[in-house]
Amino acid sequence: MKPLVTFALFGSNQEEFMADAVAGALAQTYSPLRLIFSDDCSTDGTFGIMKSAAARYGGPHQIVLNRNKSNLGFAGHVNCVSRLVRGGLMVVAAGDDISLPCRTATLVEAWESSGRTAGLIHSRVSHINQAGEEIRHPHFHDPSEPTGHFTEQRVTPSSYVDTLKPPIFGCSEAFSLSLAEVFGDLPTDLTHEDNVLMLRALLVGGVLYVDRPVVKYRMHGSNSYNAEQRIAATWESIKAEEERTRRNFAMRAVMHRVFCGDLTTAYNKGMIGKEEFLKARAIGEHHERLNSLLEHFMACDILRRPWTLLQVARAGAPAARVRKLLLRLLPAPAWQAAKLLRGRLHYGLWPGRPRHAAHRLL
Repeated sequence: MKPLVTFALFGSNQEEFMADAVAGALAQTYSPLRLIFSDDCSTDGTFGIMKSAAARYGGPHQIVLNRNKSNLGFAGHVNCVSRLVRGGLMVVAAGDDISLPCRTATLVEAWESSGRTAGLIHSRVSHINQAGEEIRHPHFHDPSEPTGHFTEQRVTPSSYVDTLKPPIFGCSEAFSLSLAEVFGDLPTDLTHEDNVLMLRALLVGGVLYVDRPVVKYRMHGSNSYNAEQRIAATWESIKAEEERTRRNFAMRAVMHRVFCGDLTTAYNKGMIGKEEFLKARAIGEHHERLNSLLEHFMACDILRRPWTLLQVARAGAPAARVRKLLLRLLPAPAWQAAKLLRGRLHYGLWPGRPRHAAHRLL
């Protein structure tokens, strides 16, 4: 008998793309399917699009509408929606992406192949621009032909905590509700929920990768990944880039703090051996401290930065990162002018290069 599955579409101020996301959800070929359209207290027309589409729908899927009374952030939103889920598997969909009709059926097939033990299933994605046209991702383009195979990703918890590899697109994942049963809700200050779910799945029942693109991941000016990939070309964009960098360090510190808590939970429940637990937790604590110091460096004034940078170096930051941070020991106008020149040269000398061109953080 085919299991009941929940497909959850999460929206937050995404009216420009929501109609496409809703259409992808309604077109799912898998049945029995429970569709949850959930809006995180948007201030635009996101929920109205969801509500209108649900009212017009006459197909086989059950639709549940939810609108949060206040903005919960993505982790809080996931916790809220998880309480509305029926069945053992929740397929996650973002409001700016498009799920292909076969997506749920493919992920369920992979889950069934594991005997329904896999904690998380994720897939290859294709990439589209703001207009919905297929493009090549500047960092995650896989030139190989999709095989359609289901592959168990065998990696130790310590290796994942240290490297965050294998990488995962949160928009492509489906996860077992057993993760919440073991670890409880996601902390509401968490942003990197996809990485936390990945580790939880490795600890509980394993991770499966579907080598087939069943989601169109949209790259546009508002999503967090693209915002981090632009080269600053104006004073305003330099300030915005600095604040994004500071927040990213803070969010990574939270992520590693959650990793350490989940590792402790798994150890107390006999799900991980002592040696691997101690190794993974030590790595997590190291990264939490390092990212906290990096966030503090970005936030503190120029007088405190030399001492903070010394602490960053002593905490084991890569030498290349420390060298990049050295520029910020100069008075702000000096290093901001250098960044501004770099950005303007980039756009002036290479106008054909994508505006989301690759460059590393900092």
